[in-house]
Amino acid sequence: MRLTLKPDRRGCYFTPGTINGHPVTFLIDTGATVVGIPNTVAHRLDLKYTGKRNWVLDPFRRVKAPIAHIDEIAFGPFSFKHGSAMTYPISSGDETILIGMDLLKNINFVHGNGMMVMWLPDS
Repeated sequence: MRLTLKPDRRGCYFTPGTINGHPVTFLIDTGATVVGIPNTVAHRLDLKYTGKRNWVLDPFRRVKAPIAHIDEIAFGPFSFKHGSAMTYPISSGDETILIGMDLLKNINFVHGNGMMVMWLPDS
């Protein structure tokens, strides 16, 4: 099972998926350490906060971001019982969810020839 993504005009890789069965849009972000969800999306999906916070760097400053519990993240042929995601405020209205390396470490991927190909190890 493989997922092949083509970049948008800015060179970013987006893919539809679900969190706890709800449709969302993901950005594959190899520069992100963890899965990141805008607060507005976390609220709409009724995600429960764990009470924990982690320090993160947003584009402007260092902030302490709340952590929300996630039962399942799915996109393409992949489905993960993930556990948690950092939540963060947004002001632009963009509700894209970042798929960071804490999840991507479970997937093999290669970037080249104008596309990204992803697959599970041993498949």
